[in-house]
Amino acid sequence: MKMKRFLVAWMVAAVTITKAIGAACPNGGFVGGLSLSGAMTKTVVKVKGPGETAITGNKSAATQKKRFKIEILGAAGYAWRVNDSMITIEIRGGIQPGTTSFAYNGWRPDSTTAHDPALDIDTLQVKNKWFVGLAPQFGYLVTPNVELYIVAGVMFAGYKLTYADTTTDSDSDKASSTSRSSVSVTPMAGGGIRVYLLDHRMSIGLEGTARMKANHKLMADLAKESNSSDTAVKEGGNAKSVKTTVCVMSFNLRVYI
Repeated sequence: MKMKRFLVAWMVAAVTITKAIGAACPNGGFVGGLSLSGAMTKTVVKVKGPGETAITGNKSAATQKKRFKIEILGAAGYAWRVNDSMITIEIRGGIQPGTTSFAYNGWRPDSTTAHDPALDIDTLQVKNKWFVGLAPQFGYLVTPNVELYIVAGVMFAGYKLTYADTTTDSDSDKASSTSRSSVSVTPMAGGGIRVYLLDHRMSIGLEGTARMKANHKLMADLAKESNSSDTAVKEGGNAKSVKTTVCVMSFNLRVYI
């Protein structure tokens, strides 16, 4: 008799818990929201051949600049629930105000001139004007209202590069500036935690992602070889590549319909 009562009580409790979980987490729906993010960007410029670091002579060195920026992002998509798993497809887009500016030396030194490479300073500015991408997510409900998830997708980012040669030595006293806008395609991946509120009609969360290196298209002056033996190309940036990596930590707010 006691065992029968125990089994009945257990079944009632199981049904009650199952109904509570189902009520707490519906089967998903359309989702939209906003994110405020902190982004650590790293831009690296590599120079061709022996002029990679004309001052030190280190052929393998590159110049890099890190900068912290704020991102504002919007998202829209759809979410499905399969048992305790959540599948979400989002389209994300936003802006990243701020410009990364730094100087490097792009001169290819030789022994035929008294030119001082330390005076040939090239400057580069990199600005991420906008970004948009697809961010599929797969999550698991560790409790009825807490989801852990991973995200992997692709981002399209609009960058503007501005290059200026500011040679100040006597044999080439010239300054020039050129710019170019282009779109970089980069994979992104990360993970996060999401806490559901208001009967799973709203969520707040934290997400960390990394966007792999964006390989920027170089304008002609930036890629032009700067060589002291040819006065026609002294003002070139001698750049082999310019790449940007972004690591992002986001606070997310989502609404489900």
